Amino acid sequence: MTRDVMRLMQVVILLVAGSQVWASDLEALNLYQNAVEAAESKQWDQADRLVNEALAIRRYDGRLTIDKARSYRPTKGSRRLAFQMSVETEHHDYYPNRLKSKIDKNKQALFDRVRFKHKQLTPPKLQLQAEMIDEDGDGFFQPGERVTLNIDVLNKGGKAHEVVVYLKPKSNHLPFSLERYQVGELAAETVYSFNKEFTLPKSFSASSVDIDIRMDELDGFSGNPLRVSTNVSKFDSPELAIIKNSNSVAKVQIGKVSTFEFQLENKNNWSVRDYPLEVMVKGGGFSVVNKSWHSPIKIIRPGEKINLQLRLKTSPMTKPDQLGQLKLVTPESKRDTVNNALAQVELRSVDTAVYGQVSAGAAYPVTMSKVGKIIEDGYLPSFATNRNKKPNSYALIIGNSDYKNVPTLPVPFAVNDAAAMKQLFTRTMGIAEQNIIYLENSSLGDIQGQLGLNGGQGLFHKMVGADPVVDQVYVYYSGHGVPAKNKQWNAYLMMTDSVVDNIESTGYPLDTLYQQLSLLNAKNIYVFLDACFSGRTGEVGDKTLFKDTSFAQVIQPLLPDLKDPRISVISAAGENDMGLWLLQAKQGLFTTYLARGLSGEADDGDKTLHLEELFDYVSRKVEGAAARLKRSQSPTLNREQNTVLVQYGF
Repeated sequence: MTRDVMRLMQVVILLVAGSQVWASDLEALNLYQNAVEAAESKQWDQADRLVNEALAIRRYDGRLTIDKARSYRPTKGSRRLAFQMSVETEHHDYYPNRLKSKIDKNKQALFDRVRFKHKQLTPPKLQLQAEMIDEDGDGFFQPGERVTLNIDVLNKGGKAHEVVVYLKPKSNHLPFSLERYQVGELAAETVYSFNKEFTLPKSFSASSVDIDIRMDELDGFSGNPLRVSTNVSKFDSPELAIIKNSNSVAKVQIGKVSTFEFQLENKNNWSVRDYPLEVMVKGGGFSVVNKSWHSPIKIIRPGEKINLQLRLKTSPMTKPDQLGQLKLVTPESKRDTVNNALAQVELRSVDTAVYGQVSAGAAYPVTMSKVGKIIEDGYLPSFATNRNKKPNSYALIIGNSDYKNVPTLPVPFAVNDAAAMKQLFTRTMGIAEQNIIYLENSSLGDIQGQLGLNGGQGLFHKMVGADPVVDQVYVYYSGHGVPAKNKQWNAYLMMTDSVVDNIESTGYPLDTLYQQLSLLNAKNIYVFLDACFSGRTGEVGDKTLFKDTSFAQVIQPLLPDLKDPRISVISAAGENDMGLWLLQAKQGLFTTYLARGLSGEADDGDKTLHLEELFDYVSRKVEGAAARLKRSQSPTLNREQNTVLVQYGF
């Protein structure tokens, strides 16, 4: 047999084998295309049979190449017999596995619908509700602001199976695309709630935020989709006012440092964030001492007034009639002109002066002898060292700022408050540092470990119990308080790992706190609580710690009665009040005045501070400051007894 004849036989074999492969591919494609047509007609059983037959021939998804014709012809110019193949092809989509999944899902849905009908089961009735809330709760959404999208899935019918929620933003430039949330099984007449947090980019230029929400349910009871939208406020420079009065005296004296306090008010109906305010002093003889306050103000809420302190130093060489010019400026108004200044005052270094006004865009000759404080004592004092020590006194300090289960509702300055109270106890109160237990962002296990539970003693009891004679014990707590959602609304201290809706199991009961403190062998026990128990957060917009409860419902917590006459409690707020903060001072309002009172300001001058003196001072100051903030907060004292808190030795 010649070599050319062998080559010819090989070509014949290839043609026969290839035709078998081409025929099988073509058969699989025809079966798949017929299955697609059957599925489009919702003939699920026929579609299932056809797609299974296609999968038996070719199992994998992808593009399928079908040869329309193949031919072999001898190659010209060759000494030996050789052949060249010519192929005409077509490409087709072939996705039987994807189609099989769709068919199975629809067959199951059809089966479940029949099952519902025959078993007379109540089908689920799903409904979506959603709301977007801005960071401050003022209703104005701005670029750069944190936004929370709260979503409720309501089932007003029978049990739903394998519920999935999809979020898809329609607005461009949001920091997420399509997101999927697995809800799972949803019982009859129940609500499933969750939230999505995101920050509007500072470059966000659209006039609204639009997010589409839809659901899938295993049996096809998916409910109607929902679009949630909110308008975005275009950022404008805020209208700010410089306000002052003449209640305090500060003079510009040659060679001295003079302190002036201004107040910055946001007169707009939206919050201002990261607002920079700087000082420029033009002219010789004057310099700014505290340049650190040039840092941007984090947030100024609508109607809020921020206290600003400015310290100026004059040179010893300054002449009495020498003029200087003080300008408060923002980045938009840094050009050195009168009209571009936010506020401008001329300074004259003389000891006697005439009170003048401060206005935007105009200069007034004024010698600044009386530029006053609106909130005259809105900052913590410097804690003097008390020579009278208390070696037999003890303190437990707890400051909780960050909460794992409500991360968007912290107590911003609770840790600052706790640190200030530790400094106060060691310096001004004379308590040895080794006699103080200090906890930051403590869990339920932490407080149970220190105070015990149900009559069992904790580590704090063991430390205090080692001293045969204990004069005074002080307990300070700053953080969230919350009522249990039961008939009594019992009050609880909220630890960083507490769950609001399960506070009875995850919080520390207030009555348990008092019971455990009564086990201590101390003459007097003082408890200071910078917490409210209404469930409200003190945020603008009257936010609550409960997901499904309005602030009007969170009222009248049950505060326990004290049975031990040795225990006295001063609380930051009444049953329906909220604990407020001083944003510029970065302290709690109650703690600020508690610290000032204990440091000596509440004393009537006899170097001995009694409990009633302290409470009278704190309640008067807190109520007055809260009124200036257009809010309400009234501290409470549980019992009337005039015990001695501190004897000062300075």
